[in-house]
Amino acid sequence: MKITINTDVLHEENLSLGDFLALLIGYYDIDYKDSFYRMIETELAAPNVFHGDSLILSDNT
Repeated sequence: MKITINTDVLHEENLSLGDFLALLIGYYDIDYKDSFYRMIETELAAPNVFHGDSLILSDNT
């Protein structure tokens, strides 16, 4: 699968990159929380202590 995101088109449609990614997650029926915890378990990311629902990327990512 190859996904290309044209930020000019997003701007024309008044969508942020975050809006688009949320729509993409919904379209593919991705379990965000499962992915969130799996990235923490594999040490690709760590939980952000200041914002509980966000991640900090590790140096391995």
